[in-house]
Amino acid sequence: MGGEMIDLWDHVGDVVLSVDGDGRIAAVSPSVTTVLGHIPGDLVATPAVTLIHPDERVVIEAYLTRTTPTASPRTLSFRAVTADGSWTPARAWVHPVEGEGFVLVLRPVDASEERLAESERRALEKLQLVDEMKQRLVEAVAHELRHPLTVISGFAQTLQRPGFEVERELLERIGQSIGAQADRLQHIVDDLIEFDRAGRGLVGRERAPIDVADVVLEAADDIPIGPRQLRVAVTPVRLPADAGRVRRVVQSLLANVAQHTPPGTTAWVRLTEQDGGALLEVSDDGPGLPEEVRRRAFSPFVQANPGNGSGTGIGVGLALVRRYAEAHGGRAWLEDRADGGTTVLVFLPGPPAADALTAMADVGSGEGDLPAEVTVGAGVVPMLPPDVAHTVTSMLRTLRDELDMRTAYLSRFTSTEQVVLAVDGDGASIGIETGQRIPLENTYCVRMVRGEIGHLVPDTSAVPELRSLPATRDGIACYAGVPLRLPDGHIFGTLCCADDRTRPDLRAGDVRVLQTVARLLGHELAREQVIADDDRETRARIETVLGQVDGVQMMFQPIIDMATGAVAGVEALARFSDSEMRPPDVWFSDAARVGLGEQLEQLAVIRALRGLKQLPVECYLAVNLSPDTVAAGGLRPLLGRVDLRRVVLEITEHAAVHDYNRVQTMLRPFRDAGARLAIDDVGSGFASLRHVLRLEPEIIKIDRSLVTEVADDPAQRAVAAAFGKLAAALGTKLVAEGVEDTPTLNVLAEAGITHAQGWLFARAGPLPLERTDYAEVIGLHTASS
Repeated sequence: MGGEMIDLWDHVGDVVLSVDGDGRIAAVSPSVTTVLGHIPGDLVATPAVTLIHPDERVVIEAYLTRTTPTASPRTLSFRAVTADGSWTPARAWVHPVEGEGFVLVLRPVDASEERLAESERRALEKLQLVDEMKQRLVEAVAHELRHPLTVISGFAQTLQRPGFEVERELLERIGQSIGAQADRLQHIVDDLIEFDRAGRGLVGRERAPIDVADVVLEAADDIPIGPRQLRVAVTPVRLPADAGRVRRVVQSLLANVAQHTPPGTTAWVRLTEQDGGALLEVSDDGPGLPEEVRRRAFSPFVQANPGNGSGTGIGVGLALVRRYAEAHGGRAWLEDRADGGTTVLVFLPGPPAADALTAMADVGSGEGDLPAEVTVGAGVVPMLPPDVAHTVTSMLRTLRDELDMRTAYLSRFTSTEQVVLAVDGDGASIGIETGQRIPLENTYCVRMVRGEIGHLVPDTSAVPELRSLPATRDGIACYAGVPLRLPDGHIFGTLCCADDRTRPDLRAGDVRVLQTVARLLGHELAREQVIADDDRETRARIETVLGQVDGVQMMFQPIIDMATGAVAGVEALARFSDSEMRPPDVWFSDAARVGLGEQLEQLAVIRALRGLKQLPVECYLAVNLSPDTVAAGGLRPLLGRVDLRRVVLEITEHAAVHDYNRVQTMLRPFRDAGARLAIDDVGSGFASLRHVLRLEPEIIKIDRSLVTEVADDPAQRAVAAAFGKLAAALGTKLVAEGVEDTPTLNVLAEAGITHAQGWLFARAGPLPLERTDYAEVIGLHTASS
């Protein structure tokens, strides 16, 4: 190596070694003395690997002894030996030099850098896991979509053949097949949407007291499991829960049985009351799960029998089951059956004590006193909003992994107690459990907040004032904690980690990790408080409307028979005092969010039905209803009040139907009494044509988005013509919404649309109608065409 390079070594802080082609040190920089304590001359001619810990030499021996460098520069991590024989973590950069061996640049790293490197490695592993998960998702969804799309596409091409004629019976079979494939596609979309919502903590809002046994029995009846025997045994258990999500749990578990167990298998569904909650067990005597699948059974996109060709699904069923359980404050897990097969268990806790939902605590703006409550603005923060349970658990798990602790937990203060809100890890073994209430004076946390102990206690037995505490006797050997503040500075409680091992390696950097997570949780809790405050304001606003005589006003827009120009019916449209600022659809969605959707819809329907007396006897009245209101029995109070032969029930396509059988059952007495069913907004909503195929309406209403440009857009004209043929084949009336000009009306008439609604005829207004005959409009249109 040149003398100029040797002279530069005096100014290099890292250790630089020149390694010859035999892997021996040819020269070494003087910095080796200050960094590792070695004398440079003592290392010359010695093998370079003697500087490296024996356990790690095998990783780089081949590289360092290679006579012909073929690799580009690379970075290595290992432990390097110091002059006193100890080992220190180091990072090295290896540079091959043509014809001269290698140059090795070595730099020791301290413990914090080592942890940072480990953190980077974990982050890389997580990114790789996410990438693998995305790949599994793409493969699973592509596999599941291929068959139903092929079937639907094939039928579509057949139906569009010129001159194609089909008998009613064959058309019905085609419709049933398309419906079945649409159900399959909808199931995939539903699962993906629900998985996304669950991952963002958006489940569990719609809780109400239910008998879980009723939901389990209903769900078990709805899921076919093929040539398998199903035995159901339930005990009534009443608790607050989201009935729709509980139903999906049962359906997902039974669907797994149908997909992954052979014919002849027996499945058991049991529901019992345990520990104040409901324990659901779904078992089978099938072959069980392979160990590699069992370990990751609740991970998303994991399939038990990938590629078996039998419709394995997309692998999110069990992941949703766990997330639904956690959103309710419960859990889900697997057990092997003694006689073979698998049992999935789901525990849903009962309601907490009343004070646990409202009591709060605060440690004020300082860290010494304990005021009675904590507030954000004018609102009191709830103990732990159910919607953030999954987020909190995920953050605790990350925190526990980063600090390598047995458990991580979130707690709040009351004026006298510390209440444990959430735990991740094996907290029970050291006396930390969710819901636990501990007198403040018995806690580490209040001492930490008051400054009596530090944020890190590597060995609790070494701190005299902690030795006698119950927590120390329960096995906590080390502790790390920080106050959890809300954005306005008030202290909500604490974020902590604990272990049954002493941890002398804990460092200040660990406190910074705790503080970062605590800030994130503080903002999350405050955000949920804003949502809770908004929900309270929304509920009060809607309750005010429900209590007013004129809180909801109804307007009526005529629906015109295009063959005669006569008004065939009117659609009743709700209007509110601030409709310009807050449209009606926002009012109804807000009401549904706070649990008043059914009441507001009922009020609108009752007000609308009063208009029947002001309509000609040949006109029908159409009222809007959501599928959830229908399924919940919201129509029952209206039965028998009016002549249902003059009523059309419009169900919007924008809303999902979670249980078609239930909706059909609740509609049956009204349809038997003469009421007709319309599907509104077809072509723009959540379920495409699924509502039409499953609910068999008498009227289909095409959404205005497929009408406004029909005169100029060939694609919209083709869609309108397809709807016309579909309606003719099904024997339904077809209403086009949003008709505003005569060219549009002309194209719709040619496409086979039977009825029209829009500003071309009249805007929505009060009754009585200004006119009941638009033959002149139709006639002018006909003449111009």
